[in-house]
This record gives sequence, C-alpha cells and structure tokens, in this order.
Amino acid sequence: MKVVKWQRWSMDLDDFSNSGGPEHEEALVDLIVRRGYAFSGQYHQGGEFGVPVFSDGKILQCSMRYWGGIMARAWNIREKAQKYDYMDFYIQSTFCMEKEKVPNGNE
Repeated sequence: MKVVKWQRWSMDLDDFSNSGGPEHEEALVDLIVRRGYAFSGQYHQGGEFGVPVFSDGKILQCSMRYWGGIMARAWNIREKAQKYDYMDFYIQSTFCMEKEKVPNGNE
C-alpha cells in the first residue's frame, strides 16, 4: 500500500465510502515521516493537494482533528520524541506555518 498522488477534498459522497482503513493510514504516516510533510487539517480539507490517494484507489478524507492526530503521530516518529499532539496540526498553528511542506500532487 502506498500513496500515489494527492488531490483536493472531494464532496462526492462515493469518495467518503471509498475511504481507506488502518493500512492506508500506516502508509500515509510512513510517507509523512520520509518526506517531512507538515500541513494542517485546514489544508487537508481546503488545499489543492491535501487528500492522499492510495495505490488501490482509496482516499483518506477526515476531520481536521483526526488529520492533526495523523500528523502528530508521524512527526513524533520523525523526531523520535513525544512532543506533538493533534492540537499542533489540526488548524494552521505556528508549527505548521514555520515548517509547512505540502505535496505537489504526485508521489
């Protein structure tokens, strides 16, 4: 399982039923750790490339708080520390503004 591209948030109800599961989230966390992506739940829902699309065609669209939890988990792994939680990423925080790195569309 891997992220193959990024897209804008979809309002298509079929996309909500096409959401990935735990294995998709693991692949996403691994990618964030490797690439150093850092962006908020606001960008996830409103940015041009905020929604990951996986190799099996599934996507991951979630609440800003859930997205913040995914980012915090990845950055805690990346920095080998337990210093982040969802609050650091769910909205456009100081951390996100200082270290923001967003995907360019394709992986």
